[in-house]
Amino acid sequence: MGILLNSVLQTAEGDDVVNYIQAFINDGEKNINYMKLKKEKSCKAKFRNLPGEEPFYLRIEYRKPNVYIMYYNSDQKSFQSCISFQEDLDFDGTFALTSGTGMTNYDHVYVDSFALYNPD
Repeated sequence: MGILLNSVLQTAEGDDVVNYIQAFINDGEKNINYMKLKKEKSCKAKFRNLPGEEPFYLRIEYRKPNVYIMYYNSDQKSFQSCISFQEDLDFDGTFALTSGTGMTNYDHVYVDSFALYNPD
């Protein structure tokens, strides 16, 4: 499963520029064009250049067989639903964090925490 904070895909909403959070499932054998991911596994959110250098929070929950991706909306002081879909994730896997802009105006992203827990 891949979850992308795609800062290349953007649109204007009011006075804000918002980008896309996208998710995909892949067995590692096929190429994914993240610029053309299906719209049902994406949502728009403001996660770049937040006022006052406010951090962006992303929450990923797996409650078999559902995957929920949420982001924190600081105006509403709560997590907002972004993407949800059904997928069986019962397999051995690896968690990895990676980034790359491929652009000349580089963003700086700092991961302050990455936590896993089993509610059982």
